[in-house]
Amino acid sequence: MTDYLFEPVRHVDQVEPPRNGFRQPKVAGKWMYSPSSYDAVSDKSSLIPWSQERAAEVFSTNSEASDALRMIGDLESPEGRKQLRALVKKAMEGSKATQGRDRGSLIHLGIEHVNRGGSLDDLTTPFVRQAAETYLRMLEKYGLIPRLAEIFLASEELGVAGTADAIMTSANSPSILVDYKSGRAGSEAWAAVSWATQCSLYVNSLPYCHEKGFLSWESCGVEPPRTDIAIVMHIPSDGAEAKLHTVDCVRGLELVALSRQVKDARKWKGLATTIGGL
Repeated sequence: MTDYLFEPVRHVDQVEPPRNGFRQPKVAGKWMYSPSSYDAVSDKSSLIPWSQERAAEVFSTNSEASDALRMIGDLESPEGRKQLRALVKKAMEGSKATQGRDRGSLIHLGIEHVNRGGSLDDLTTPFVRQAAETYLRMLEKYGLIPRLAEIFLASEELGVAGTADAIMTSANSPSILVDYKSGRAGSEAWAAVSWATQCSLYVNSLPYCHEKGFLSWESCGVEPPRTDIAIVMHIPSDGAEAKLHTVDCVRGLELVALSRQVKDARKWKGLATTIGGL
């Protein structure tokens, strides 16, 4: 197999906007939200006990973490709770809970490397090279050709901004948005809502440059991507079978609207009224 099957992918000359302390980018004078902030529909309840289990695993196997926990003192005091939160965060960063995320970031960098025309031989970490090889085989199998990579997109109407992974062409689509995912195998069963929300926001946004403002897709060298569907290329970081998914962006926008309703409902006042006490 050759190192890459296409010309090095173009990157739009973009200067990303400044961000505030919450990492929100400022676009056209307004602070924008990330696509993930619009996902108020996904069921994340199972992630809470999973995260707790991973933290408990660290405290039970790491003597330094256990000693630090015992030295906190009064866990009911504000300072004690603050120290506990910091310790749990540190424990999670050293646990399996974040290893998949870190591996996923490296996989993204490996894909970006070959998109730029880099050689597979430069990727010396085994699982990163394996993922990059899988990526190239999937492009070849499904006739996908990357045209743009790492595009900063924004929408004033939707109030969202973020970086999309790629715009590609295929035999059936002159321009389609492609997002890379590296979660563990089987994650698509619960991640589809998040995928559809994110992709629908991206396909209804435009490239943005802090110095130039909004850009047309044509000025970036591609046709506007399809707004009805997008593609998720799922290459699990654990080396499991990679899969290609189409994502329904029309229904994804419905999820965005529903998420907005949920967020607004959380701000409702007067849902409970005190009538007395004892």
